[in-house]
Amino acid sequence: MTLDGRGADGAGAELVLLCVPDDEIARAAGVVAPGRLVGHCSGATGLAALAPHEALGLHPLMTVTAAGAPFAGAGAAVAGSTPRALATAHALAGALAGTSRGVLAGTLPAPMPSPAGAAR
Repeated sequence: MTLDGRGADGAGAELVLLCVPDDEIARAAGVVAPGRLVGHCSGATGLAALAPHEALGLHPLMTVTAAGAPFAGAGAAVAGSTPRALATAHALAGALAGTSRGVLAGTLPAPMPSPAGAAR
């Protein structure tokens, strides 16, 4: 795993996970080279912000501050624009030692599954 900073295009990566403010997601996705899975961690932003990339959303159902937060046991709402993207989002949520509930993009009108649905 490589942690790159602002302006990185994800060259050499299979997955680029954007952890940026909601209003910066589309701009950051626009810098990413084609051919990568691209995801974001916003619960308020849909996958369309990541177009034209194969997209996923991974929204931990918890507050994360600048000081960080333990993810163990946290739930996550996930979404994917393709079955592969959705499976990757579920795998990422599982790697954070949490549980997930998700949808394939286009099957719900909301941008991400609701937190209430993720708790079931």
